[in-house]
Amino acid sequence: MNIEELFAGIGVVIDDKVFSSDEQGDRIVKIVKELETVRKFPLVKYADFPDDDVLTKLTNVSFLLLDWEIEPKQDELGEETPNVQLGDVLKADNEKRVIEIVKETLRNSLVPVFIFSNQDIETIKKKLSDADVDLEKSQIFIKSKSELVEEGALFSKIGEWVDGVSGVYVAKAWENAFNRAKNQFFAELANNTSHWPKALFNAAAVDSTDPGEEITQAISQNVISRMQPIVIDQEQIDKDIITPGKEEVLGIMKGQFFLDNCSDASMVGDFYKKKSGEFYMNIRPTCDCVEGREKSDGRIYLLRCSKLSDIQVAKLYLPGDGHFSETIGCAIVGPLYENKFYRIDFGKVDVVESNQWKEKKVGRILPPVINHITERYSLYVQRQALPRIPKEIIPEVVQDDKIIEQNPGCLAAILKPVIKK
Repeated sequence: MNIEELFAGIGVVIDDKVFSSDEQGDRIVKIVKELETVRKFPLVKYADFPDDDVLTKLTNVSFLLLDWEIEPKQDELGEETPNVQLGDVLKADNEKRVIEIVKETLRNSLVPVFIFSNQDIETIKKKLSDADVDLEKSQIFIKSKSELVEEGALFSKIGEWVDGVSGVYVAKAWENAFNRAKNQFFAELANNTSHWPKALFNAAAVDSTDPGEEITQAISQNVISRMQPIVIDQEQIDKDIITPGKEEVLGIMKGQFFLDNCSDASMVGDFYKKKSGEFYMNIRPTCDCVEGREKSDGRIYLLRCSKLSDIQVAKLYLPGDGHFSETIGCAIVGPLYENKFYRIDFGKVDVVESNQWKEKKVGRILPPVINHITERYSLYVQRQALPRIPKEIIPEVVQDDKIIEQNPGCLAAILKPVIKK
């Protein structure tokens, strides 16, 4: 794993000594020198906390390096206290601001946060934990500056941290691959014409669809199709010794299958919950749900969905292929809303006005799950009726228990204990 390549891009450093020329004054000077001069990382540097408006624009940087304790500027202290040290009140305000920046960064981006400080590291970790920052699940790397100033120590320590957090490793690898594909796609468009959005917008308008959604889908599909599969090193993944628990895996799978915060536009897969606790999903194709289209009547077609209990899920699960036992009249899918599994029943369709159900929408089922549902539903509505086969013509078969009783040494008797296990 190449750490420099993994974190390639512009870094941001917020430290009150970042512009100092005295390497003995603060260790951040040496750290910045290695990043800029030796490793050739372009850095944006701040000696004080940037405004909130600035911070909101730093969501696409490669990393954010923060000092835990930033001394206020002289004009903030006042003329009568030229030599004042950072008092308890100012220190508390400083720590509160650092915590706010950390939380905001983690909430809105994948940017790794490096907190390098001269202060006690365990104390910093405790204060972050007390402020509800989950250090086990977030992309925060906290280290003493004294451990990072030796030659080669900075990237060695970052590498050790990444080894234990596979999420950071894969997220950064994916982000780099995505950025290359994105740049390639937009360069191709620009070389053809810089007015390409006009063509997509006009086509969407003629088709009475939302131009924003159509352009978004067109860009997303083209960028993803140009992404080369990222190389995930098995050895690197195995360095992460933490195995996610059941609830964490449920959350991961649900994130792939279900979108909680979706657009207001009606689409196939929209998932609804009534106050009575009943669930429904829209099976009508998206192209027929578009408001304003000639053939769209503003209605959606709802299938009833039943939330399954843990016992039902266990009984329906087929360990051999990792899916569920489904009859022709339903689909079993999940985890979806609230990390639960649901049976989608095909027997009855309720035709309703979409405007009357917008407030009941709680999310949307995503591909490939929605594709599985629509394909099974298509087979269901096209099924051929067959005459019932009389029970009298079905051959009678002696049950295994009776065979064993009559033949204690038979193969069924020998295998029965094994089969039960």
